[in-house]
Amino acid sequence: MKSISILLTAALAFSLPLANASTRNSKTDIRVVPPSALPELAQQSSQDLLLHYSGDGTPYLYLEQKQGARLAVFDVSDPAHIRLAASVDTGVTKTYDFIQPITNRLELIRFRDGSGSALLNLQKAKAPRFENVERSVTEPVEMLGDSGYLAISLQIGPCPVDLQGKTVQVVDTTDGSYLVATVDGVTRTAELGDIGTTFLLGSHGLTVVRRLSAEEQHAIDDMIASHN
Repeated sequence: MKSISILLTAALAFSLPLANASTRNSKTDIRVVPPSALPELAQQSSQDLLLHYSGDGTPYLYLEQKQGARLAVFDVSDPAHIRLAASVDTGVTKTYDFIQPITNRLELIRFRDGSGSALLNLQKAKAPRFENVERSVTEPVEMLGDSGYLAISLQIGPCPVDLQGKTVQVVDTTDGSYLVATVDGVTRTAELGDIGTTFLLGSHGLTVVRRLSAEEQHAIDDMIASHN
Protein backbone atom coordinates (compact mmCIF):
# COMPACT_ATOMS: atom_id res chain seq x y z
CA MET A 1 0.00 0.00 0.00
CA LYS A 2 1.29 3.45 -0.85
CA SER A 3 2.05 5.57 2.15
CA ILE A 4 2.55 9.27 2.56
CA SER A 5 3.85 11.23 5.52
CA ILE A 6 3.26 14.88 6.36
CA LEU A 7 5.69 15.85 9.10
CA LEU A 8 4.95 18.90 11.25
CA THR A 9 7.93 20.38 13.07
CA ALA A 10 8.68 23.66 14.76
CA ALA A 11 11.95 23.79 12.83
CA LEU A 12 13.99 21.64 10.49
CA ALA A 13 16.37 20.65 13.23
CA PHE A 14 16.17 16.92 12.69
CA SER A 15 17.76 14.77 10.01
CA LEU A 16 15.97 12.46 7.54
CA PRO A 17 17.40 10.54 4.59
CA LEU A 18 15.53 12.70 2.11
CA ALA A 19 16.41 13.30 -1.50
CA ASN A 20 16.03 16.72 -3.06
CA ALA A 21 12.56 17.34 -4.46
CA SER A 22 13.98 17.81 -7.94
CA THR A 23 15.30 14.24 -7.92
CA ARG A 24 12.01 12.49 -7.21
CA ASN A 25 10.93 9.98 -9.83
CA SER A 26 7.68 9.57 -11.75
CA LYS A 27 6.38 6.90 -9.36
CA THR A 28 5.70 9.37 -6.56
CA ASP A 29 2.09 9.68 -5.54
CA ILE A 30 2.09 13.20 -4.09
CA ARG A 31 1.55 16.43 -5.97
CA VAL A 32 1.94 19.72 -4.11
CA VAL A 33 0.07 22.71 -5.52
CA PRO A 34 1.69 25.98 -4.32
CA PRO A 35 -0.29 29.17 -3.70
CA SER A 36 0.95 30.64 -6.98
CA ALA A 37 -0.90 27.92 -8.93
CA LEU A 38 -4.22 28.57 -7.16
CA PRO A 39 -6.82 31.35 -7.62
CA GLU A 40 -5.60 34.80 -6.56
CA LEU A 41 -7.55 34.93 -3.29
CA ALA A 42 -5.94 31.65 -2.21
CA GLN A 43 -2.61 33.47 -2.31
CA GLN A 44 -3.74 36.12 0.18
CA SER A 45 -2.96 36.16 3.90
CA SER A 46 -5.65 34.24 5.80
CA GLN A 47 -6.42 33.87 9.49
CA ASP A 48 -8.26 30.52 9.52
CA LEU A 49 -9.87 27.93 7.26
CA LEU A 50 -12.96 25.73 7.34
CA LEU A 51 -13.85 22.72 5.20
CA HIS A 52 -17.62 22.27 4.88
CA TYR A 53 -19.89 20.06 2.75
CA SER A 54 -22.94 21.77 1.28
CA GLY A 55 -26.36 20.14 1.19
CA ASP A 56 -25.65 18.55 -2.19
CA GLY A 57 -22.38 17.06 -0.95
CA THR A 58 -20.03 19.57 -2.59
CA PRO A 59 -16.97 20.33 -0.42
CA TYR A 60 -16.21 24.02 0.03
CA LEU A 61 -13.14 25.53 1.67
CA TYR A 62 -13.65 28.84 3.48
CA LEU A 63 -10.68 31.15 4.09
CA GLU A 64 -11.04 33.94 6.65
CA GLN A 65 -9.27 37.01 5.32
CA LYS A 66 -8.87 40.74 5.99
CA GLN A 67 -9.00 40.17 9.76
CA GLY A 68 -12.45 38.60 9.54
CA ALA A 69 -13.98 41.03 7.05
CA ARG A 70 -13.91 38.62 4.10
CA LEU A 71 -14.63 34.96 3.48
CA ALA A 72 -13.14 33.49 0.30
CA VAL A 73 -15.13 30.41 -0.73
CA PHE A 74 -13.50 27.75 -2.91
CA ASP A 75 -15.05 24.72 -4.58
CA VAL A 76 -12.53 21.95 -3.82
CA SER A 77 -14.51 19.00 -5.21
CA ASP A 78 -11.82 18.57 -7.89
CA PRO A 79 -8.35 19.03 -6.32
CA ALA A 80 -6.84 19.39 -9.78
CA HIS A 81 -9.09 22.36 -10.60
CA ILE A 82 -9.81 24.31 -7.42
CA ARG A 83 -11.90 27.38 -8.22
CA LEU A 84 -13.13 30.46 -6.41
CA ALA A 85 -16.88 30.10 -5.83
CA ALA A 86 -17.51 33.39 -3.98
CA SER A 87 -15.92 36.27 -2.11
CA VAL A 88 -18.15 37.46 0.72
CA ASP A 89 -17.91 40.65 2.77
CA THR A 90 -18.90 39.47 6.25
CA GLY A 91 -19.45 42.77 8.01
CA VAL A 92 -17.24 41.46 10.83
CA THR A 93 -14.35 43.68 11.89
CA LYS A 94 -12.29 41.36 14.10
CA THR A 95 -10.54 38.04 13.67
CA TYR A 96 -12.08 34.79 14.84
CA ASP A 97 -11.51 31.03 14.82
CA PHE A 98 -13.79 28.30 13.54
CA ILE A 99 -14.55 26.19 16.62
CA GLN A 100 -17.03 23.41 15.77
CA PRO A 101 -20.22 22.66 13.82
CA ILE A 102 -23.46 23.14 15.74
CA THR A 103 -25.72 21.64 13.05
CA ASN A 104 -25.08 20.70 9.42
CA ARG A 105 -25.51 24.37 8.49
CA LEU A 106 -24.22 26.31 11.53
CA GLU A 107 -20.59 26.71 12.63
CA LEU A 108 -19.60 28.15 15.99
CA ILE A 109 -16.90 30.82 15.76
CA ARG A 110 -15.02 32.54 18.59
CA PHE A 111 -13.45 35.99 18.40
CA ARG A 112 -9.75 36.10 19.19
CA ASP A 113 -10.03 39.28 21.26
CA GLY A 114 -12.05 37.41 23.88
CA SER A 115 -15.27 39.34 23.20
CA GLY A 116 -17.33 36.17 22.74
CA SER A 117 -18.74 33.89 20.07
CA ALA A 118 -21.17 33.94 17.15
CA LEU A 119 -22.65 31.60 14.57
CA LEU A 120 -21.78 31.29 10.89
CA ASN A 121 -24.80 30.23 8.83
CA LEU A 122 -23.72 28.03 5.90
CA GLN A 123 -27.15 27.06 4.64
CA LYS A 124 -26.28 28.83 1.39
CA ALA A 125 -22.76 27.54 0.89
CA LYS A 126 -21.70 30.38 -1.42
CA ALA A 127 -23.41 33.08 0.64
CA PRO A 128 -22.41 32.50 4.29
CA ARG A 129 -23.66 34.98 6.87
CA PHE A 130 -22.99 35.67 10.53
CA GLU A 131 -25.64 35.51 13.23
CA ASN A 132 -25.68 36.74 16.84
CA VAL A 133 -22.54 38.83 16.42
CA GLU A 134 -23.80 41.50 18.80
CA ARG A 135 -24.46 39.09 21.66
CA SER A 136 -22.18 36.23 22.61
CA VAL A 137 -23.39 32.71 21.84
CA THR A 138 -23.06 30.26 24.70
CA GLU A 139 -20.74 27.29 24.30
CA PRO A 140 -22.37 23.95 23.42
CA VAL A 141 -21.83 21.11 25.88
CA GLU A 142 -24.09 18.46 24.34
CA MET A 143 -25.51 18.25 20.84
CA LEU A 144 -29.20 17.46 20.33
CA GLY A 145 -28.84 15.81 16.95
CA ASP A 146 -29.26 18.40 14.18
CA SER A 147 -31.96 20.22 16.13
CA GLY A 148 -29.85 22.19 18.60
CA TYR A 149 -27.64 21.83 21.64
CA LEU A 150 -27.46 22.18 25.39
CA ALA A 151 -25.23 25.03 26.51
CA ILE A 152 -23.90 26.82 29.52
CA SER A 153 -23.03 30.48 29.82
CA LEU A 154 -19.27 30.99 30.16
CA GLN A 155 -16.94 33.94 30.44
CA ILE A 156 -14.89 33.31 27.33
CA GLY A 157 -11.33 34.54 27.30
CA PRO A 158 -9.00 34.90 24.35
CA CYS A 159 -8.36 31.54 22.73
CA PRO A 160 -4.72 30.59 22.23
CA VAL A 161 -3.64 30.81 18.61
CA ASP A 162 -0.30 29.79 17.17
CA LEU A 163 0.22 32.83 14.97
CA GLN A 164 3.82 31.97 14.21
CA GLY A 165 2.92 28.63 12.72
CA LYS A 166 5.02 25.57 12.07
CA THR A 167 7.18 24.30 9.27
CA VAL A 168 5.59 21.39 7.41
CA GLN A 169 7.60 18.94 5.35
CA VAL A 170 5.70 16.94 2.73
CA VAL A 171 7.43 13.59 2.26
CA ASP A 172 6.54 10.97 -0.36
CA THR A 173 7.50 7.40 0.63
CA THR A 174 6.00 5.60 -2.38
CA ASP A 175 9.44 4.61 -3.66
CA GLY A 176 12.07 5.69 -1.17
CA SER A 177 11.84 8.92 0.81
CA TYR A 178 11.53 12.14 -1.15
CA LEU A 179 11.06 15.61 0.21
CA VAL A 180 8.38 17.00 -2.09
CA ALA A 181 7.93 20.41 -0.50
CA THR A 182 8.43 22.50 2.62
CA VAL A 183 5.68 24.89 3.68
CA ASP A 184 6.47 27.60 6.23
CA GLY A 185 4.26 29.28 8.79
CA VAL A 186 1.45 26.71 8.76
CA THR A 187 -1.21 27.67 11.31
CA ARG A 188 -4.18 25.57 10.15
CA THR A 189 -4.81 22.35 8.23
CA ALA A 190 -7.87 20.60 6.83
CA GLU A 191 -8.28 17.23 5.14
CA LEU A 192 -10.65 16.13 2.40
CA GLY A 193 -10.41 12.49 3.39
CA ASP A 194 -12.41 10.79 0.66
CA ILE A 195 -10.27 12.41 -2.05
CA GLY A 196 -7.02 12.30 -0.07
CA THR A 197 -6.37 16.04 -0.20
CA THR A 198 -4.76 18.08 2.58
CA PHE A 199 -4.98 21.88 2.78
CA LEU A 200 -2.20 23.82 4.52
CA LEU A 201 -2.77 27.45 5.50
CA GLY A 202 0.71 28.94 5.54
CA SER A 203 2.47 32.28 5.62
CA HIS A 204 2.31 32.58 1.81
CA GLY A 205 -1.31 31.52 1.37
CA LEU A 206 -2.97 28.16 0.74
CA THR A 207 -0.98 25.07 -0.30
CA VAL A 208 -2.77 21.94 -1.52
CA VAL A 209 -1.28 18.47 -1.08
CA ARG A 210 -2.84 15.95 -3.47
CA ARG A 211 -2.67 12.14 -3.41
CA LEU A 212 -3.13 10.97 -7.00
CA SER A 213 -3.89 7.35 -6.08
CA ALA A 214 -6.68 8.44 -3.73
CA GLU A 215 -8.14 10.71 -6.40
CA GLU A 216 -8.11 7.86 -8.92
CA GLN A 217 -9.77 5.47 -6.46
CA HIS A 218 -12.42 8.09 -5.64
CA ALA A 219 -13.19 8.51 -9.34
CA ILE A 220 -13.51 4.73 -9.76
CA ASP A 221 -15.82 4.50 -6.73
CA ASP A 222 -18.00 7.29 -8.12
CA MET A 223 -18.19 5.57 -11.50
CA ILE A 224 -19.18 2.25 -9.93
CA ALA A 225 -21.79 3.94 -7.73
CA SER A 226 -23.31 5.77 -10.72
CA HIS A 227 -23.81 2.47 -12.56
CA ASN A 228 -25.48 0.68 -9.64
